[in-house]
Amino acid sequence: MRERSGRLHPPGVTGLPGPRRPVMSSLALLGLLLTGCAAPAPAGAGSSAASPAVSSSRVSSAAPSLSSMASTATASASLSASATPPTTTAVRPAVPSSPVLYPQVDGGLTAQPAPPGSQVPLNPADGQTRDGDPYRPLVFDADNLWLTPTGGISSFRLAVDAGTGVGSAVQVRVSYDLMGDGGWDRVETYRYFATDPLDGAEVYTDAAGLQSGFGSLGELVAGTVRLEIWSALGDGPVTVDLAETALVLPFS
Repeated sequence: MRERSGRLHPPGVTGLPGPRRPVMSSLALLGLLLTGCAAPAPAGAGSSAASPAVSSSRVSSAAPSLSSMASTATASASLSASATPPTTTAVRPAVPSSPVLYPQVDGGLTAQPAPPGSQVPLNPADGQTRDGDPYRPLVFDADNLWLTPTGGISSFRLAVDAGTGVGSAVQVRVSYDLMGDGGWDRVETYRYFATDPLDGAEVYTDAAGLQSGFGSLGELVAGTVRLEIWSALGDGPVTVDLAETALVLPFS
């Protein structure tokens, strides 16, 4: 088969260029291109022409407004403020704290002795040895103490009476929370005192000796002191006469 130019296809070869066409002038081609760029898109054109507007609308609706961002920031600040607990400053009382304290029937430790007849029973040891382990103790607390340590350990004097019971013992622990923050900074446990089977009060003091002690003492700044008394041995009745009981702190 012959082309218009008179050339023959080589046998078995396909896909060669077709016959030449007249070349369009450069000016005419440029004019067509300019005309196509300037022409407005017809109404109802394909979805490709409308897609930019749709995308813009979606982006606009998804972006948060400045007012909503400000409201969110204000709400977050309010939540943060409400979650922060208010700070309190300890205030030293007008009356100086006393290093000599007396247990009271209501569980307090005060600078005034308990009135006569303030006798309280201890809970029994319930058949076990409670040495060094406060078991259902009587607890007496003094709060908001402001004192300076002088060295040494606590001293105390307890009037205890087991009557004619045999095999009873009483034990004491003194604890210090120096800043009143709920943690014990110094804890002293004293050796128990074995009572006799005779009527009448006996005196249990710190002369029994320190069984264990941990932590250290420092300034009491709105601090707390706790006195615990319990039955280390025996299930018989034991009473403590608070009117004859005192705790002396190594402070001034």
